[in-house]
Amino acid sequence: MVTFTFIILIASLQIGCKENTLIDARIDPNHNTGIAYSAVFNALTKTVTDDSVITSTAIGGIPMFEGVGSISASADPFFGSTFGSTYFQVIPSTLNFSFDQLVVDSAVLILPYSGTGVYGTGGLTWGDTTNPFATQTYKVYIAKSSLSTTVNYYPIPMDTVPHADTFSGTATVNVNSLEDSVNVNGVNQAPHLRIRLDRPFINMIDSAGSTVFTSNANFLAYLNGICVVPDISGGLGKAMPYFRLDESGAATNYSKANILLYYHVAGQTVTLDSTFSLYFDGGNYCAHYNYISRGAATSAPPAGVLLLQDQPGDALDVKIYGLRSLLVKDPVSGLVKIPIINKAELDLPIVGTGNGTVWTSLDSLFYGPPRVYALGVDSNGNTYTIADRFPITSTSALGILDGTQHYNAANNITMYQLNIPREVQNAVISGRDTLHLRINGTQDYYGAYRAAIGGGNYSDTARQMKLKVVYSKLK
Repeated sequence: MVTFTFIILIASLQIGCKENTLIDARIDPNHNTGIAYSAVFNALTKTVTDDSVITSTAIGGIPMFEGVGSISASADPFFGSTFGSTYFQVIPSTLNFSFDQLVVDSAVLILPYSGTGVYGTGGLTWGDTTNPFATQTYKVYIAKSSLSTTVNYYPIPMDTVPHADTFSGTATVNVNSLEDSVNVNGVNQAPHLRIRLDRPFINMIDSAGSTVFTSNANFLAYLNGICVVPDISGGLGKAMPYFRLDESGAATNYSKANILLYYHVAGQTVTLDSTFSLYFDGGNYCAHYNYISRGAATSAPPAGVLLLQDQPGDALDVKIYGLRSLLVKDPVSGLVKIPIINKAELDLPIVGTGNGTVWTSLDSLFYGPPRVYALGVDSNGNTYTIADRFPITSTSALGILDGTQHYNAANNITMYQLNIPREVQNAVISGRDTLHLRINGTQDYYGAYRAAIGGGNYSDTARQMKLKVVYSKLK
């Protein structure tokens, strides 16, 4: 359900824009070409649903984290429920391997826990982790149809690659113990989820013909992929752990998504099995995607509050009006002069106390994204990369664009700040009066994080979203 929050439209280009001359003109890059001014623009805002994120993206150096779990609407009534499962492929660690004369005794699926969290803690389990005894049951299935590395997969619909009805394994784990090391045959291994696979999967691998292992393509045609889903037969839970599919750098069977087959030579008695690995190689051969679905909220947010989540989910639709008020018409020549935009800061104040103690306590469990992003929206409603994000091949622009949280002790306000001077400059140059933006949470952890933002008509004017512009009028 889409929640709309509006402010009263400005009656003219001048209304909604508050301008003041800055005494210190040293911020003017040309020093003597004009005088620096400041202007504040109000915003027309609403919450929209955005599920356009591609969860199958594979970029070298960027970890592939998959959320697998569930959060009920009763746990977070203002943002609704969340459900996550993962699809991925594996390939043999060694080609031309043969299971002839070998006996496969067991198979274990390994999903490494997400590792260092963005807030400096351990791996991420998103949601309410206050119950030390909370458990989650996971089930493993085989995909009915194959994934492809050349296809973009979105979080929904799930039936893009439905899992098979054949049940292939299960495990119940303590959600809060996933960050602990795991003892395997007397040796502590990196934190991971272990799921013992059932005999039908073992038989499928054991009975594969020799040609299946002659190439990765042959193997992927034989085993379409693996699906890991949370068991919600008893209802949704309160937390969603994140696991890493790609190699984390340790280069072991426990540092990437992996299926370990334990085997011995037929007719021989051994005390410790040998192992053969089927592992995820996201850089070359194996496709993947994270299925994330959202359920409706059961409680309405306080008036004037916008809802923001990592995709898929709630996003912010923001329109800034009155940019043509920055233009200056020369009284002698009649020419319209375009100002230099020195700074354009969009402030997104975080609010969370508008609904009493329930809202406040939930905010301490379900906290905001470490960073927010902005896309432009054109006249046809399509999104585009804003000028301040270029070059998109580099992350260096993010340091200038910012989008992180800032705390002001003087007024006790925490807000996200987006620096978008080039985008505002482009809008003014092109003669546009309106700047239309779509703001999303980070895409590092699909389905995690959420924040309540003060909209354009939030009751506390100090916590309303605003665009602050510093500009120079050329002589």
